[in-house]
Amino acid sequence: MDADKPNSEQNDKSSGASSDVERQGVAADKDVEKLPQPATKPTKKQRLVHELRDVGITIGYLAASLSILETYKSLILLQLGINEFQHNLVFALVEAIALGKIVAIAQNLPFLKACNRHSLFRAVLYQAVVMTLITDVGGKIEDVLFPRSATLLSQSGAPLVLAITHQLGAMVIFSILFTVKGLDEALGPGKLWRLVFCPPDSRK
Repeated sequence: MDADKPNSEQNDKSSGASSDVERQGVAADKDVEKLPQPATKPTKKQRLVHELRDVGITIGYLAASLSILETYKSLILLQLGINEFQHNLVFALVEAIALGKIVAIAQNLPFLKACNRHSLFRAVLYQAVVMTLITDVGGKIEDVLFPRSATLLSQSGAPLVLAITHQLGAMVIFSILFTVKGLDEALGPGKLWRLVFCPPDSRK
């Protein structure tokens, strides 16, 4: 009986040691689970879908916004007895497609990426001014291609007011666009959309 007692004590110690090892192993597994997992890189297809969606949203926003500016111009011409709604709205759509592609390409250009080192306000202001100037170039091309509308607008009695309104409108349009893009990039892809449009419970 006495000989069996040390053996039982030894078995108890070995079983206790194995239990401690198992508990340590479970705790280690839990710690590993808590560690942040490395982010998987998006595939080429996912990047392409994201870029196409981003360009599509930009073109849609610009088409709606520029249509408002062109509608204002059309109303001025309508007071002179000229109906140019169809022409101006088609031009707004074409301009929105062109500017949407320019915005997508220009974000990777050195002279626009350089402003990302500054505050969001300065970056947005700089990008909005550049895109407004590009819009002015597009307006000049329209005047060359369709001189009749340009001549009638100059005879409307308020060409300076129209020009200032167009400049301010373009600045506001591009300021909103680049502010949203800057916030989305700073917060992370999709977080701004969920913050604005999703209820608080679904953000977790």
